[in-house]
Amino acid sequence: KNGVKTCMMTRRKVRYCTQRGSKLLKCYGGIPKHHLSLRCKIVDGIPTCTIKKIMTRFCYSKKVGKKTRLVCYRNLPRYWKNLRCHLNRSNAIRTCTMRLTKYCYKLTNGKYRCLVSVPKYFRVLKCAATVNGVRKCNILKTQ
Repeated sequence: KNGVKTCMMTRRKVRYCTQRGSKLLKCYGGIPKHHLSLRCKIVDGIPTCTIKKIMTRFCYSKKVGKKTRLVCYRNLPRYWKNLRCHLNRSNAIRTCTMRLTKYCYKLTNGKYRCLVSVPKYFRVLKCAATVNGVRKCNILKTQ
């Protein structure tokens, strides 16, 4: 139900256990929060499911030459926004796509200054495509 294996092989209670190698470490009566049930089998006459903690990684794609590689972090870096996530049920890894938006305006000397948020009295004109996880938007002062 809802993509979770329930292991209803017999009327006995199901054990949900963490596993290291072939050894069961800790068992629970239900699936704990932030865990995923992987596979189930009968151990000592009791239906037993192995569970794994869902690991989350935040990634953006970076172009290196002609190839595109994924750059990932364990935590979401400051000022970056999470776009969408995908859970791989075979290895319990949630991969989230992140993006940083920079808001840039032209200075009097012709150079650009970029900020991570839209300042007061500025409005967004247009945004360019995302390159290496960074989206650049042009802003203009309204007053």
